[in-house]
Amino acid sequence: MRSSILPVALLGLAAPLVGCDPDCDNPNRLDGVHNVWSNVVEHTPAPDAMPDEYPVEEIFYNGRSEWRLRYVQNQRAFDLELDGQQYNAEYRKDDDNCNAFRLSYEGVYVSPGGAQHQFQWVGDLVYFGTHMGGTFEYVSDWADVGSSTAGHVWTVGELRSTSSAGDTGY
Repeated sequence: MRSSILPVALLGLAAPLVGCDPDCDNPNRLDGVHNVWSNVVEHTPAPDAMPDEYPVEEIFYNGRSEWRLRYVQNQRAFDLELDGQQYNAEYRKDDDNCNAFRLSYEGVYVSPGGAQHQFQWVGDLVYFGTHMGGTFEYVSDWADVGSSTAGHVWTVGELRSTSSAGDTGY
């Protein structure tokens, strides 16, 4: 996986990062349902090597998805349910900004169309109380048994979300 993540400042989110939330040391403040919108900013292989409809919105890294997060204290990780599929997401709080964190997870994602994606997702995110945002990288080897197609993709993208308890706008 490439090591560079687009800076959060790219999203125009850097200005409000100065202060700290009083519950900053409590990662389970992120627990709950999050309505997530992700969009691809850059990807390889080049678009001409991909199907015409790539990047499709049926895959969680480009489009809407639902995340259910539950912090597991003794693992310093989150149980993450993504569109009904289970993952263990490693959590690492930023040393300089208590509302910034890195979330990473990997596994197999089965798209609604049945294609299987062996993936790794790494995001640098910032929590704002009722929502979070940031950037991510996604790497996947995928295969669609129904059409006998397969491939590899590397993607950089942006993510924004709202919690079900907060504002529902993006």
